[in-house]
Amino acid sequence: MTSKREKIADINSNVIKRYNERNVGRYDGKYYDLDTGECLPDNYKLTIELTPKQKRRLTAYNDLAKHEIENGGFIFAFFTRNKTALAELFPELTETERARVVFMARFIAYETGRLQHDNGNIIRKKNLVKILNMSDKRFGEFFRKITSLEIITENTETGELFMNQSVFYRGDLKAYPYKLDKDTRHARVFRQTYQDLYEKFQGRQLSKLHLIYDILPYLNLKTNILCHNPEESDTDLLRLMSVDELAEKLGYADHRKLKRAMNDVKVSGEPVFNFMENPYNRRQKRCRVNPRVIYAGGADALKLISAEFNA
Repeated sequence: MTSKREKIADINSNVIKRYNERNVGRYDGKYYDLDTGECLPDNYKLTIELTPKQKRRLTAYNDLAKHEIENGGFIFAFFTRNKTALAELFPELTETERARVVFMARFIAYETGRLQHDNGNIIRKKNLVKILNMSDKRFGEFFRKITSLEIITENTETGELFMNQSVFYRGDLKAYPYKLDKDTRHARVFRQTYQDLYEKFQGRQLSKLHLIYDILPYLNLKTNILCHNPEESDTDLLRLMSVDELAEKLGYADHRKLKRAMNDVKVSGEPVFNFMENPYNRRQKRCRVNPRVIYAGGADALKLISAEFNA
């Protein structure tokens, strides 16, 4: 017969806590003093004392988790110094087609890349045409294009659709199937927020959504500000980018056209892009991105950045 002390020895160390100077472990629904073998009362309450640093970390974690949940969780979008993965690997895609592919990525399953609803129901080709809100003819052309480019692959036996995970990925990056080199960066694009935007912008307006994806290579993920040196971790050294300069990067001949398009993109009444005056050149505008759409920074910065988008 196994003794209490032997049972206690089998308790996984991750449930061992310090309480009133006692080493306490849990086994078979009961708490035991690991030093004496004493079975503690059923009404025993375990109080965990956190250090101030641990409390701050827990609060930060909860704030970020709340933000992710409120915006539907996220997918990882990959990009290099000057180009997003879609633009670099698939230059054949139009602005509207890029916006559609980003929306499709909202439905990828955890670590498999399969397109499915949040309840696990598989999205097949016949379902996708309705989700994308396209005519059968236009969808047919679009589907042939994205499958020929291998952005989407179709299992002809089961009808399952899979997203190319070199472009978008959902899951633990430790399980990411491709090697991430030093030039590849990634950002979190929030699923529900992008879906809300897609459902609002249809027809000719849909092409404006490509901006959310195309600005990623210039986004400093700590501050959500567009910069010339977005990988810089020291905020004092950031070289902020003006809308005029962004227009040149994105191929706009007229920066005013870009600014109008950016102004039009709103989610639940909130602007996606916030323009800030350059204090050294009042005619120039700089830009910050709403963290409800894209964010990869910390909890403290999240609060400050979010406040800029309050009504």
